[in-house]
Amino acid sequence: MAVDASTFRTLFGTVPGVVAVVTTLDGDEPAGLTTSAVCEVSLDPPLLLVCLDERSRTLPRILRSGAFTVNYLAGHRRDLAARFAGSGADKFTDVPWTGSPGARGAPRLDDASAAHAECTVRHAVPLGDHTVVVGLVEAVMVTGHAPLLYRRGTYRAWSDAATVAPVVARPNPRELA
Repeated sequence: MAVDASTFRTLFGTVPGVVAVVTTLDGDEPAGLTTSAVCEVSLDPPLLLVCLDERSRTLPRILRSGAFTVNYLAGHRRDLAARFAGSGADKFTDVPWTGSPGARGAPRLDDASAAHAECTVRHAVPLGDHTVVVGLVEAVMVTGHAPLLYRRGTYRAWSDAATVAPVVARPNPRELA
């Protein structure tokens, strides 16, 4: 017998998750949401996945555009995590962003990110009340900022003193061959 939703939520609330804002550009309309359900799938080819609630207004926009950017928020940007977790009409008001070349213009939140991955959709699989969207990582940027984590309903900045050297966006090596 499967566990109930509350117990399942408690399980995943015990372990911290990285906070990301997943964005897309649907026509000329930016869309996005906050999630911690992001993980790597494969190194060759470079794939990651995001799990998006079936009720999300962003999910159909990602599927239409065929691309998305995973913006791993920097530790000091709890405000953006909260903003994109809500259902407000225009989450992008007064939020600076740049269109990502590797993700068909999907917004990159460069000033607010510890890193980002620009992806094109490879698979979308409905599972339960979510859809698992698998993206081919076309380009990345690592800023060196500490990431924002989420655990038991609380946001925290990663406190490790070690920093990561910045990495500029790189095209997928397969595209260069």
